[in-house]
Amino acid sequence: MQPNNPVPAKRAAGKIRSVRQAVACALAVLALAVTPLPATAGDPGLHMELNKVEDVDGRCHGLFVIRNTLGQSLDRFAMELILFSQDGAIKQSILLDVAPLPDDKTTVARFVLSEGKCAGLGRVLVNKFLACASNSGAKVDCLSGLDVSSRAGIEFFK
Repeated sequence: MQPNNPVPAKRAAGKIRSVRQAVACALAVLALAVTPLPATAGDPGLHMELNKVEDVDGRCHGLFVIRNTLGQSLDRFAMELILFSQDGAIKQSILLDVAPLPDDKTTVARFVLSEGKCAGLGRVLVNKFLACASNSGAKVDCLSGLDVSSRAGIEFFK
């Protein structure tokens, strides 16, 4: 009877380890390649977040965080929001005027979204801009440069 030779077993284990490491590296590279990069503060545009909704004195208040990185201050910034109920029906439209929005500045604004409790609110649409102009008076296409998000548990979209 010949003694077992441990060398081939060690070589096989080493090859398996190498293959596992190669597969792990390939999966990591693939994950990085398909993961979208988040917008950074350096990306030009308007970034608007519905940060929170809360009931105050029988009305639903929305807190918005707005970051202007257009490269210019906005002296006029008024938009129409459409509010939808939980079942998808349009509840109402509201007009918000958030101006002025200084360039390269984050602004927090609070607005009454609707009468009644926030629990009935399902979605919020940025429908259109009634006014969007720079401090020089030039009109700005705010809708196409707008990026929206929500932390409030309510869909916020354009």
